[in-house]
This record gives sequence, structure tokens and C-alpha cells, in this order.
Amino acid sequence: MNIKVKNILINSVIAITTIIIVLILVEFAFRKWMFNYYKIVGENQIFLSYGVTESKIPGIPFEYAPSNNDENSDWHFNRFGFRGKEIAVPKPAGVYRIVLLGDSQVYGGLSVKGTISYLLEQLLNSDPELTKNGIKFEVVNAGYFTFNIKELSLILRYKVKKIEPDLIIYNFFENDFDESTYTVMKGKDGIPVLLKYMSIYGENDFLGGKINVFLNRNSLFYRYIGSVVENLRYKGRIRYSNLMNKYDKVYTRFPLVVYLDDMIRDSKNMGAGFITSILGDPASMSACVYNDYNGDIFEEYIKYARMRGVMIINLLDTLCGRPVQEIDRGDGCHFKDDAHMIFAKRIYKELKEYFKDPDSYIVENYKRKISLIRKQEY
Repeated sequence: MNIKVKNILINSVIAITTIIIVLILVEFAFRKWMFNYYKIVGENQIFLSYGVTESKIPGIPFEYAPSNNDENSDWHFNRFGFRGKEIAVPKPAGVYRIVLLGDSQVYGGLSVKGTISYLLEQLLNSDPELTKNGIKFEVVNAGYFTFNIKELSLILRYKVKKIEPDLIIYNFFENDFDESTYTVMKGKDGIPVLLKYMSIYGENDFLGGKINVFLNRNSLFYRYIGSVVENLRYKGRIRYSNLMNKYDKVYTRFPLVVYLDDMIRDSKNMGAGFITSILGDPASMSACVYNDYNGDIFEEYIKYARMRGVMIINLLDTLCGRPVQEIDRGDGCHFKDDAHMIFAKRIYKELKEYFKDPDSYIVENYKRKISLIRKQEY
């Protein structure tokens, strides 16, 4: 080996080693001076429970681990990681599989029999008109607490597609545009915990493959850079959307709405229909009045969904006038099981009309007006 080639190799090794050392130092510096929550873990940790495990899907903080207990128990997660009973894949003949996708509103409370998905399945299968040809309905609970629309779109793409759905109903809640703030780390005792920090946006796929997965799971700085890249992508996707007018492209307040496009596309690619339902918080739904911020969220989401021809099941008017203490589970955000039954009945009614005459239902659904009463704010 001549001296010139040898020097090139030595310099290359030195350069690569230097880059690695610098990146490690940057990671440590980021955690020490920017990742403030890392210093006060005790005040911000949420222990993983109910069989939650770290996700191997970049951009998703956690998944539910399959459990070995009775499939009819309240805390059973099937082999695909969804709450509830086991389901067969390949899908048996005569089964019509609906996936209810959403956050903790879909996940439900302590009793699995009080979840919207369970109640909806019972209503559909007890209807002789819908089941007269031997059809059996399955409604899968794809609810993930804390997840936003971006993370739920990844659940649809990587997990829902494995169970061969016929129809996907995405239940939109008013905080689905919020920035996700959780990642998974190990505590001092080795127990996995959810830690709050600035962002875990993005699949961070610009490096691709195993390198991407490794860095997502080990580098908070890499995830942060990924969030910056994702924010730039939001702006680009909005700027070049041919379904949005000039005003929307400039003034869209909630750029995460573009992930509805991903849900629509991925549902179509797996041969499934796509519908969305809409929920607000208990107090607002009890009063049927919304503040400016939540009103803007719903109006932008509804407008975006309408522009894409998505059928909307409006649940916002289902609890008007009911005392909030009768519907609120006690945390100001989640609903009691009786309210879940009301939601399930509305979805069941809409689905029955849809199955009866899909073309007419789509036209009628598109023409519906969803009016939001705004709270006077000063």
C-alpha cells in the first residue's frame, strides 16, 4: 500500500471517528441543556401500564403488548396489539371487519364492555336486517391514549392493514392536532416509563432502514431534528395541496390536518372504506357551545374532510342538554359508558343507512350542515 492511499485511509478513519465523537457530545449536550425534563423525571413520568411496551415503529411512542389472559377480560390485548378479543387473519368468510381508530376516547374506560367499539358491534350484530345474509360484524378497538392524528395515521398504516379491515372509522377528538409529547425511556429501576419532552414528531425516515430505527430509539437529538424536518414537510404539503385555496395555504392553523390525507390514501390502498366521526369534550358537548379555539379546530377539520369527500358522522350534538356530571367520567375529558352507548347508537344508525344505499347516503351526508355555536369570549 503506497503512502498516499495509507494517508487517505488514516485521515478517513480520523474524520469518521471525530464525527462520531462530536455527535455523541452533541447528544449529551442536548440532554443536559435542552432536554430539561430529563433532569426532573419524577415530576413528569407516567408509568407504562396495562401491557404497554415500546414501539418498534418509528414515530410511535408505544404499543399494547399481546396478553395471555382471558380474551373476554377487561385488559386483554389480542395478538395484533388491539384491546379486546382475538380476531382471525386471514379474515373468515362472512365477516365484515370495522376498525374504530382514535385516542383514549376510543380506548375507553375500565370495562371493555363499555367501549364504543364493543357496544357498536353488539348493535350491528343484533340487527336482523344487517345480518340476514349471514354477515357477522367485528368492530376492532384501535384506541391509543395520548396519540395525535399523525401517530394514529401510522397505526393505520403499519398495524391496521395487517387485520384486513373492510371499513375504518377515525374518531377525531379536539386534541388530535396537539403536539405529541411522549417518548419511552428506562427508569433507574429498569422499568419503562413514558417521559414528557419537546417532541417525537416524525418517522425521521431520511436515513432509512435499521439506522433510522436505531437512532429513533436511542437519540433524542435525532428525534428533535426529525421534528424540525416534519414541520418543514407540513408546510410543503400544505403549500402544494391542489385541494386547498390560496387563503387556506397561508392561514391554516392546524397543519397536522394533512395526515388525514395519509389515512384516506392508506385505507384505499388496503381496500377499506373510510369514514370519520367527531367528538368534543364533555362540558362543551353538554352545553353544545364551543370556545373559539375548539370551534376553529372542528371547522377546519370538517372543511378539510369535506373537501376530500370523507363521510362525517357528527357526534357533537348527541349530548346537548345532559348534565355534565352524568356524562363526564370525572376528569373533564373522558365520557362515562352511558355516553359511549349514545355514540355507538349514532354510529350504528349512520352505518345502517350507509349499508342500505351507499350512493344516496354519501350524497346526503355531504349536504349536511354541521353548525357550531360559539361561546362569546372577551
